[in-house]
Amino acid sequence: MKPLFVTLLGGFDIRMASGQIISLPTKKTLALLGYLALHPGKAYPRDRLAALLWGDSADEQARRSLRQAMYVLRKALPETEPPALLMEGETIALNGDAVDVDTSVFERLVSERTPEALERAVALYRGELLEGVGVDEAPFAEWLASEQERLRGLAVQAFTDILAHQSKAGQTQQAIQTAVTLLAMDVSQEIVHRALMRLYARQGRRGAALKQYQVCVAALQRELGTEPEPETKQLYQEILQRRASEPLKFAAPEPTHRRESRRPSLESRSELITPDSPLIGREVELVRLREALEKASRGDGQVVAITGEAGIGKSSLLMALATEAHARGIRILLGRSYQTEQVLAFGPWVDAFRNGCVVAEVEVFGGLAPLWRAELARLLPQLEVEGAEPAAHPPDHLLLFEAATELIRSLATKEPVVVMLEDVHWADEMSLRLMAFLARRIRSSPILVVMTIRDEEVASAPVLGQVVDELSRESHFVPLALTPLSRASTIALVRSLVSASTAGVDARLDAEIWRASTGNPFLVVETIRAIQEGVAPRTPATLPLPERVRRVVAGRLERLSDRGRHLASVAAVVGREFDFALLQRAAGLDERHAAEGVEELVRRRVLHGLGEQLDFTHEWIREIVYNELVHPRRKRLHVLVAKALEDLHAADPERHYAALAGHYRAGEVWEKALVCLRQAGARAMRLSAYRDAVTCFEQALEAVPRLPKTRETLETAVDVRFDLRNALLPLAEFDRVRGYLRDAEALVRSLDDRRRLGWLSVYVSHDSRLAGSSTEAAERAAAAQTLGDALGDSSLRIAAEFQLGAARFSLGDHRRAVDVFRRIARSLDDDLNRRHVGYPEFPAVVARAWLAQSLAELGEFDEGIAFGEEGIRLAEALDHAMSLAYACTRLAHLYTVKGELDRAAVLLERGHALTRDWKITYTAALATADLGYVYALRGRHDEGLSLLCDAMNAYESMKVDVVKPRLLVRLGEIYLLVDRVDEARVCAEQCLAYTRARGEHGYEAYALYLLGETAARQDSPGSKAAEEHLREAGSLAADLGMRPLVGHCHRGLGTLYRRTGQPPAAREHLAAAA
Repeated sequence: MKPLFVTLLGGFDIRMASGQIISLPTKKTLALLGYLALHPGKAYPRDRLAALLWGDSADEQARRSLRQAMYVLRKALPETEPPALLMEGETIALNGDAVDVDTSVFERLVSERTPEALERAVALYRGELLEGVGVDEAPFAEWLASEQERLRGLAVQAFTDILAHQSKAGQTQQAIQTAVTLLAMDVSQEIVHRALMRLYARQGRRGAALKQYQVCVAALQRELGTEPEPETKQLYQEILQRRASEPLKFAAPEPTHRRESRRPSLESRSELITPDSPLIGREVELVRLREALEKASRGDGQVVAITGEAGIGKSSLLMALATEAHARGIRILLGRSYQTEQVLAFGPWVDAFRNGCVVAEVEVFGGLAPLWRAELARLLPQLEVEGAEPAAHPPDHLLLFEAATELIRSLATKEPVVVMLEDVHWADEMSLRLMAFLARRIRSSPILVVMTIRDEEVASAPVLGQVVDELSRESHFVPLALTPLSRASTIALVRSLVSASTAGVDARLDAEIWRASTGNPFLVVETIRAIQEGVAPRTPATLPLPERVRRVVAGRLERLSDRGRHLASVAAVVGREFDFALLQRAAGLDERHAAEGVEELVRRRVLHGLGEQLDFTHEWIREIVYNELVHPRRKRLHVLVAKALEDLHAADPERHYAALAGHYRAGEVWEKALVCLRQAGARAMRLSAYRDAVTCFEQALEAVPRLPKTRETLETAVDVRFDLRNALLPLAEFDRVRGYLRDAEALVRSLDDRRRLGWLSVYVSHDSRLAGSSTEAAERAAAAQTLGDALGDSSLRIAAEFQLGAARFSLGDHRRAVDVFRRIARSLDDDLNRRHVGYPEFPAVVARAWLAQSLAELGEFDEGIAFGEEGIRLAEALDHAMSLAYACTRLAHLYTVKGELDRAAVLLERGHALTRDWKITYTAALATADLGYVYALRGRHDEGLSLLCDAMNAYESMKVDVVKPRLLVRLGEIYLLVDRVDEARVCAEQCLAYTRARGEHGYEAYALYLLGETAARQDSPGSKAAEEHLREAGSLAADLGMRPLVGHCHRGLGTLYRRTGQPPAAREHLAAAA
């Protein structure tokens, strides 16, 4: 071993054989030794060395500087045998017998050209010659650049030979790494791009192979101003067609070697990261994103909202973050929203989970509770194939939210997770609510949520505005508002995009593009591309930005071939990312011609690849292409896309119903549009996306009049209105429900359809009761019950009995209400326990809750408690929040009537928390009212009164009158507690008038009792009225079997008689009360 070793590749380093590093004090001594070391043993004249490093000095001064540098070198280098430096007369050399140099070894190994030698050679090539060694001397810089190029060429040749050997030997992964290294050294090597495309394809990574072509196109344009060779284009087309004849799948199955990977997202989804242009002028924003990523990686969850106008660079910033996250081994879940799919419930989340290959995480799913797996199967049906039990309860969006959150948290226990949601201004309501739900629950998790929002769309997305407003109050929320680029950054972007073919005109372009773009990066990029394609866009800055963009993009589109323009039009009509097979079928082209057209669109940066999918490089381009289509052609293309979707997804159409509906609707194929809209609405209902379901059903209703007026059409018109009723009910939009039911009734009568008449009667019964017409509700429910029995329809009969029992409770007929609910509880088998029969809760729980409430009014507390507790146990076992809230509030009513206020408070607080957390609107108001009442009875008067008033306001805004008597009585009682007697009397009088007008005798008795109590609080002239009211209340309560209220009336009379000096009567009534 020689005494010294010098490293020149990738920097400079000199060490002794022992490994001790030798330091050189100045840059020029380092440069001098590097120069000598490149060719050890070669003697250099002193004059040449002096001119190389001190060229600006006079000859004598340069020689003195050289002598001084050699003196420093001799002192720095250790004494060795043989000596390291050879100085003979007017020459200087580095002794090849004393020093080994990595470049010499590298060149020798390259010259041997054997695979083993080449592997060793490239291992030595750690970077450029003397990388980072800078000396401000032109002769040295010229020499260094020349030698760097020579050695780089040797390295490229070595890597190329190794690549050929690895490819031939079938060492695919090693060959991929070699090809990536080669392109890092020289990105313009088209032959290497082709090799890498083939290698990715061989490995089954079709998306990565297609993405590599995009990288090749961009590199050749940027570096050489040229297009790919025909061979490269043909290769892209072949890879693109590889799966065109197979059924389209949203996400391709992983190859075996990938399925075994612990991190299926890292390689298979890296092809989603496709920045189309350099990120310039966003250094500050990128630093903030990196800070958020770093915090999240440490377990401090973060939420980032990137906002700005269209084309401002939101996606580019997002992709820069994705690139960094991917490099760090962080899982990326990327989902996009589309303007055309705003009724597709949870669309971006489904994309994110599938793009992130989360279904391949068998361990993660296996670790989730069965309930969560069942909920997730609603979003990802393929989970059912893998053994998850289908969800057994009625749809509950918050359970689904919990399941999705639990899944992401579980993924984050293995590696940090970045959830990226693009264009959330077009997201459906449930996707936005899930985003907010997750964002509030990641504070202590290694999870980063990033969304992008287009400023100009926020005004038309009120739910988004609400969500962002709520999140902005969170300490872990990071807003990033993007503004136009500065002039300097705009010019820097222009120059980074200008290729060799246009480099001569970039100075002229700077000012013009700055004026035209006003710093909008998308317009800058499109303008440069237009110029590169030979288009001279005219975009005066006085035009609005969208018009400037339209002119530039339209100019580029005009230069496409006829086939390219046709495919672009079809792609624009698709309205979202798509598979090649869909585009090819919808366009009516054979695979070869379609592939040629797609290659042109990708090469011209109209389309780009996103994994296995294709999409426009920017949403603005899609909008421009679509808006240029004349109406008849647009209609025709929508129909063609719909038919292609149906053909490709015939085996699994459910997730595509929303898209099919949109296309058939736009194509005015009304019969199919109607079917698909109802299916899309039904899917949204299953996902608890009621607002999206309403939109689908309303559009379906609009389609009905466009169909032939047959009996089937009339039946459909009724059914769609029923669909709307069921979707609007959880939203508490009762006015709209009533309107649709009125329309449905006229149609049902004309059809003479007994089954539909039965369901109409159930729905009208429910609505009538909510509106305070309990007598009509009972009549309608009894008619529906009769029809259910006659038709042998158990679901109709049970739904009718629920409404009948509830109406009888409102009328004060508690005995018959108990009979009805007992019958329901007995008749529910396991299947009916879990079936939706007009309620969003489980029928088995609801029946027992009503029994507890009804038995409470009869004073049969033990039996009522047994039923109430059984209902709570059932709801807990089913893990259904809405049913549990319902059961808690009804059993709390029993304990309130019984006077056990502490127990009532515990149950009501639990129910109130459930309704608040899970946003159960209708039950929330009732729980609020009852909790306020109990708080007031326990001495928390102000708080209780406030809660009761809140509940009153909530029901008034919903136009629900059924609970009005109950709230008036309880409000009156609280007023009495705080000595606001006049207000208590007003409540009682309003309640009495209301209940007598509607025949609701139970709360009529309560109103009379309250009137008696208020009269008893007044001076003696009120005693007679108090006695009359209390006696009338007690008599009515006794007739109805309301024993607890009878007892209160006796106590009130006893107290009154004792105060007015009638001891015998007082004792009699007080004894009866006891």
